[in-house]
Amino acid sequence: MEVSLSCPHCTKTVSVNSFQAQCPECLRSPFPFLLPNESLEQCPVCGCRDLYKHKDFNRNIGIGILIVGVVSAYWTYGISLLVVTALDYLIFRGVDSVGICYHCLTQYRGKAVAPLSEFNLTLHDHYRLVRENRAK
Repeated sequence: MEVSLSCPHCTKTVSVNSFQAQCPECLRSPFPFLLPNESLEQCPVCGCRDLYKHKDFNRNIGIGILIVGVVSAYWTYGISLLVVTALDYLIFRGVDSVGICYHCLTQYRGKAVAPLSEFNLTLHDHYRLVRENRAK
């Protein structure tokens, strides 16, 4: 499993390939809340039990594809919109999901993200306010 996180000890952004890895900057384990079975019932970095999943695709590329389809619709009599819709469907089916912790925004890529729930805007706003208040 690939994990992208901000190390809780030295606050450097790092990417590791397993839960046994150490932070390359401070040489400490960035997973103080790791469960023995290495499941994502809680975030191994901050201990938060609220995680969500979404498709691991760059939104800017998706918006760019959509804009090209809409702009070219005039000359293609709307056929480009059908092509963009089909392309979007293929991308949606082919891209894996990424799990994200609401609290520390750590990203998890791999098979373990499958049982996570979908994005919840209320939880996202709650944890965003918690992060903003903590930064003050």
